[in-house]
Amino acid sequence: MNSLPFYRETEADGRKFVLVHGELGNFSPDKELRNYRRDELVWSRPELDEVYFPNRPFAVGHTPTQMMYDKARHLTAKVEFYRTDSFVDIYCGYVFRGGKPGCLRLDTLEEIYVRKSRPFGRRWKELIKMSAGTYAQNGVENRPQKEVFAVYITNGMLYDRLNRLAAEYSMPVEVLTELAVKRLVDDVELFRALRKGRIGGG
Repeated sequence: MNSLPFYRETEADGRKFVLVHGELGNFSPDKELRNYRRDELVWSRPELDEVYFPNRPFAVGHTPTQMMYDKARHLTAKVEFYRTDSFVDIYCGYVFRGGKPGCLRLDTLEEIYVRKSRPFGRRWKELIKMSAGTYAQNGVENRPQKEVFAVYITNGMLYDRLNRLAAEYSMPVEVLTELAVKRLVDDVELFRALRKGRIGGG
């Protein structure tokens, strides 16, 4: 994965395209694609009125199209591609309930969807069950058991912030999440101690 490019320029049926996971963060029309940082290409989200390069549409993912339709004040958050004159968002929020996989044929611009997709909630429950079961099967009576927790982050913006910080400090996002949870628990315990008078003020 580390060896894969962060964007790709390609051509189909006489049209030129740029394929990128996020978008072009801190976009400038005078900035070459190769000069964008990884976080600007991977973790940025497209703006509705952003115009990138003329005659070179972008195909992006990362941002659920439901979020784009919500930004555009549509009455319903559609589970289908979101198009502007400058880009097309092809990520239909598969990890969210009701989302579905989709792909775009660049030569014909045909939108292809998987209509019946398994709800994410079911797959996540199976993942937790399998993870916990691994330790249960290997356990020995009277030996302390390792407990496994799976954290499901449903807030897309929080997920992005965690991954940006993890990339900035070169640490696994799981470690960063554990540090954040520990800080939260420490703060709650400190607040409770202050309320009960166990810690003197000022």
